[in-house]
Amino acid sequence: MSAREERLVTADNLWKIDAWLDAVDVYAKPHFDYVNSQLVNTGIKFGNGPTRMTAFIGDTIVRHENGSHTVLSAKDAAELDRLRARVAELEQSLERRTSLLRDVQKIARKRTNESQGRREYGAKLKARNAELEAAAALVAKFCADRASYITSILNCHPDNAHDYNRWQGHAESRRQLSEALGLPVGWPAEDKLPPVPQQRQQEDPHDGPLASRYAVPHDLPAIPHQTTGRCPDCKGTFEDCTCGGAA
Repeated sequence: MSAREERLVTADNLWKIDAWLDAVDVYAKPHFDYVNSQLVNTGIKFGNGPTRMTAFIGDTIVRHENGSHTVLSAKDAAELDRLRARVAELEQSLERRTSLLRDVQKIARKRTNESQGRREYGAKLKARNAELEAAAALVAKFCADRASYITSILNCHPDNAHDYNRWQGHAESRRQLSEALGLPVGWPAEDKLPPVPQQRQQEDPHDGPLASRYAVPHDLPAIPHQTTGRCPDCKGTFEDCTCGGAA
């Protein structure tokens, strides 16, 4: 199958077109018409039988890929040229739009990747936010536990200075952390707490160096009228006597 070919018929190339047609075994001969009472060669006839056609000067003979021929009049040829120019224009426009579409697709892919990255980053932020919220809940619970230590301090036995001081440290650390974080401070303030309990001194054993039996020795002088419990002179009690008679 040969390529498409076109030949424009002019007064100067009629013999060339005749040879071009004869090369593919197509019969051709000149066509004459009367112009101003004179017989003038106005074109070329070619083909056989019902397929015979005439191409006038200014027309275009087209040989198609399948070997057949057609004739385009000068008007049709001009229209064909116009359509070809329009096709070329549309092809250029299509190329520009195709190039623009490629750029848009490239931008769309980039934005899709960016959107995917944002979604992944958003998921990480949500996970991190959940972790921080869980940590904040633990800190809030830690600070709120001050109330239980305050209760233990208020109910602390006076002899239990060890636990009192330990609970006092827990309560104080939670108060300072609450104030630093802007959280509510558990009740009450430290200046409202009871004083630190002092552990009572243990008594000396009954046989220690400071022990006393509080017994009246038999070698001491007897107290006058001890059985009455009063001074024989002033009649006052032994504790109230001022005259010395109870000595």
